[in-house]
Amino acid sequence: MNTITLPPFYYRDNFQQLLDRAGLLPAELQTERERQLTSMALLLSPQALALLVRLLTRKGNLFRSERLAWAELPDLIEPVAELVSAGWVRVITARAELNDLVGVDEWLALYNRDELLQAWGDQLVGITGVSRSKLKSWRREQLDEICKQALTAGQLQRCDLQTALWWQLVSDCSQWLETLLLLYFGNLQQSLTEFVLRDLGLARYEDLPLDASLCPFHSRTQLDAHRALFHLSPDDDWLKAADADALQLRWNALQDIRERVVDDEWLQRRWMRMVTRLARQAERLALPELALDWYQSCECHPARERRIRLLAIRDPWQALAECRAAWFNSYSEDEWQFLQGFVPRLGKQLGKLDRQRLQTSGVIDWYQAAALPAEQFLNLPTDWKQRWPRVEQAVLDLLAEQGRPGIYVENALIVSVFGLLYWPLLFAAVEGAFFHPFQYRPDDLYEPDFLTRRQLWLQEIEADLDSGVWIDRVQQRAIDKMGIQNPFVYWEFVAAGLEQGWFETVLKRIPLEHWRAMFEFIWQDPKAHRSGLPDLLILEPDGGYQLLEVKGPGDQLQANQKSWLAWFASQNIPAAVLYARPEPV
Repeated sequence: MNTITLPPFYYRDNFQQLLDRAGLLPAELQTERERQLTSMALLLSPQALALLVRLLTRKGNLFRSERLAWAELPDLIEPVAELVSAGWVRVITARAELNDLVGVDEWLALYNRDELLQAWGDQLVGITGVSRSKLKSWRREQLDEICKQALTAGQLQRCDLQTALWWQLVSDCSQWLETLLLLYFGNLQQSLTEFVLRDLGLARYEDLPLDASLCPFHSRTQLDAHRALFHLSPDDDWLKAADADALQLRWNALQDIRERVVDDEWLQRRWMRMVTRLARQAERLALPELALDWYQSCECHPARERRIRLLAIRDPWQALAECRAAWFNSYSEDEWQFLQGFVPRLGKQLGKLDRQRLQTSGVIDWYQAAALPAEQFLNLPTDWKQRWPRVEQAVLDLLAEQGRPGIYVENALIVSVFGLLYWPLLFAAVEGAFFHPFQYRPDDLYEPDFLTRRQLWLQEIEADLDSGVWIDRVQQRAIDKMGIQNPFVYWEFVAAGLEQGWFETVLKRIPLEHWRAMFEFIWQDPKAHRSGLPDLLILEPDGGYQLLEVKGPGDQLQANQKSWLAWFASQNIPAAVLYARPEPV
């Protein structure tokens, strides 16, 4: 395998693309100060711009000069002088000045553990009463906290840590960089790393139909709302530690930007997902009234599910009414799966309260249980765990001995064929779909009007299905697009099928009407229906096939698997659950 070497100033060239995009977009999307910084950056010499990017992409905005060195920038004197002259960087030499400008946390982070112990080891031993070896084993957070307390008390002096010069970026650089990233990517999950992964060949993207002036934002208000939501998004660690006061403060902050997301459906959904997570933590803290109130403001999954579960405790009849509303207008496949299992349990609960009311016409007769999947059983040898690494492989080998060879396909086969077939539609030049070259899917893939906006491409693919040329299209596309990111295609699986020769066999073995039915089900909820598919495809001796979901000892069907199996049953697609159990002793 050939090693790809990036050019010395790859990071500067990549950053230049952010600057170029910002220059093409409406001026009002940047503040006056951001426009000024963008213009200033474009005027920098190549060396100075390279140094600026190096500093921008490091943590914080304070740096120790002696710890900064890059092979492609052997002499930093002139680039630094240019950045200072242009107002990007301040050089700090006096320790008193540093004390006034920089907080203790930011300053301590510039030094490693060994440097702290070398300068203050003896003092810290005296202050804490523990040995040097013990201090070395402390977590960095613990060591920093002791140092901060001692500095505040005057027991340690900053001047004991020698540094020639400090460089400090202007304070608003970080927000400016965020704005550039938002204008380019439309989010803050992606960064300049995307360019590197592409250039190294670790990630390949479709050649997208991009207009250089495309941007997902239409106003500065919209952009700032995206930024605010990103910074307010609670991570798992924060949620686990959050108490009622912390949740209320975060809720208040989200309320402050609620009006700004009214006209942006994407922002509304993100806002509701964040509130739903806050409400879930309120549940864990035994604050059901607060959780119910917050869930009430969210029209998304799992907000309504959680609301129904809480109502089932305090007002089960209201919970049933919510279930009925959800049944006829479900938010998602996940919610539908929840209703399938929850409504019967709620019915039993209500039957104990008032059976006559429950049996009144229309109260619960709208509910219909999903079709039960067909079942098969297979005995495993008692030593099967020693002979096979997985139960699915054991089943494949045992069925092959019966003249029923098969392939392990799980989620890879059907969704990969789907992704290859609908490739032109997925990457069609539709307004609002693509904004930058690192998108592996259209921005509106999960919107309800996704197919409606692509009827021309859909009609062409339907014609291919009708004429029978779709199989050739899928195979050729698998060769032409190999390795290019697609939200549905499992390239390892497809490559193995092409190499081993069974990919075409499978495409032809499954009847077209079955393929159509499976594609239809994926389109019903492209996000949820990418998983839950059967493990094995068995090639029957009579030229047919069967899909098998294998369940070993102690394993049970998951909700998404039940959903697919119910769909297969409704479409007369041969699928079953195979329960593999050890032979009775």
